[in-house]
Amino acid sequence: MKVNQSNLLTLTTGFNGIFNKGMREAKPQWQTVATQVASNTKTQEYGFLGSFVEIMEWVDERHATALKQHGYTLTNKTFAGTVDVRREDIEDDQFGVYSPLLEELGRAVSIFPDRLVFGLLRDGTTGLCYDSQPFFSASHPVGKGVVSNLTAGVKPLWIMMDTTRALKPLIYQKRKEFKLVVKNAETDDSVFDHGIYRYGVDGRCNAGYGFWQMAHACTDTLDADAVKTVRAQMTALKGDTGDPLYVQPDLIVVGPSNQSAAEEIFLADRNAAGATNTLYKAVKILVSPFLD
Repeated sequence: MKVNQSNLLTLTTGFNGIFNKGMREAKPQWQTVATQVASNTKTQEYGFLGSFVEIMEWVDERHATALKQHGYTLTNKTFAGTVDVRREDIEDDQFGVYSPLLEELGRAVSIFPDRLVFGLLRDGTTGLCYDSQPFFSASHPVGKGVVSNLTAGVKPLWIMMDTTRALKPLIYQKRKEFKLVVKNAETDDSVFDHGIYRYGVDGRCNAGYGFWQMAHACTDTLDADAVKTVRAQMTALKGDTGDPLYVQPDLIVVGPSNQSAAEEIFLADRNAAGATNTLYKAVKILVSPFLD
């Protein structure tokens, strides 16, 4: 290919299409467990976390839900990825070998939030949430006592969640959208000094913990009894006033090592003894490689 402005524009248009194809065909999972929040500043504060809205009888005057200022903040981080294309390969019509890389770059952008969000779940026994306790902890302060959303054992991690609320258990905070940027001008340093065209993406975002009450982690063996115990603990949760929070788990998140066990529990209409399986389709199953 003759390297000129017209041909480079055509090439860039083609690479853009391939990049967008990769984004479209990827199947990210983070939207299932995280709420996306738009950010307009370097650091976003979530002072409302820990406050549940309640309806009370209106006798003399309204009682507003007081915001608990826990000072939970998320600072946006910058992330980037780059594909280098040799000028000589363009001249020799070998640019097709880069198409898979541009498509993979698009796919990587689409699923990148998974790395942030499910990484938080994996590290939830040490990562702090709004009450200064680990997201998964046996010591969350509620009223005058403490409440647990952690069942500790020695088996691979699995997590039950309520993802039906306005704020899901996790937060994906987006400050700047990832987009493809091209450096192929003759005066660009990478072209002039090294004969390299660069196709790169960068964006600003972060992820954090929402309401710990909407998730319960367990490292006991994944079986029907353990599921029923965790579900009972979640549905019994109460707020500071002593009223039920109406937590209703609808999802189980497992790693590949627990996928078969989860399917046996929730996708078989009969148990091993042939009796009706009362947990049949009780929750959806999400398998994340980040949990193993």
